[in-house]
Amino acid sequence: MRFTCSIPARTSRQNRAEAWPKKEVNHRFGRALTVLYTTFCLLFLSACASNTQPPPVVEQSSEAPIERSQPTNAETTTAKQPNAATRALLAQADAASNNADHEAAVLYLERAIRLEPRSTELWTKLARAHLADGNLDAARQHARKAIALAQGNYAAERGAWLTFADIQEASGMQNEARDIRRRFSRARG
Repeated sequence: MRFTCSIPARTSRQNRAEAWPKKEVNHRFGRALTVLYTTFCLLFLSACASNTQPPPVVEQSSEAPIERSQPTNAETTTAKQPNAATRALLAQADAASNNADHEAAVLYLERAIRLEPRSTELWTKLARAHLADGNLDAARQHARKAIALAQGNYAAERGAWLTFADIQEASGMQNEARDIRRRFSRARG
């Protein structure tokens, strides 16, 4: 005897009934993706359209505009007169330099610069202390900083450039040092 097992053929109605849940899941997933994509696009476009900074205020006046690249009189007088703590640190640095303790002088000058970072005199003295200590790279860097800060103040700029010339000479660049000294030994004019 033979046993046969027959599987009834599916009707098209059964196929549609079994396929319906898959379509529903796919339809829900697709709808969620569409909503997510639309939300992202709206957020992106709204971020592009918003301006976080207010528009610039333009004042109409008959006077020439004031340029603030140069310090005002109040700023130059305060920069030339160091406060008491800076003066004390400067005195300690000078005493250390006189005793040939250049490392201590560098430390005192760095502390003074933290108090008054825009002082050309302090940066120039720090460059000289590094030069005396033999650290030419740091000396060159600090002399350049002093030159940048001294723009507009001829005496401070001259001192910073002459310090830079000394550093160049110590580095073996005598021609550059000579050119700098020649430029700043001439009368101002």
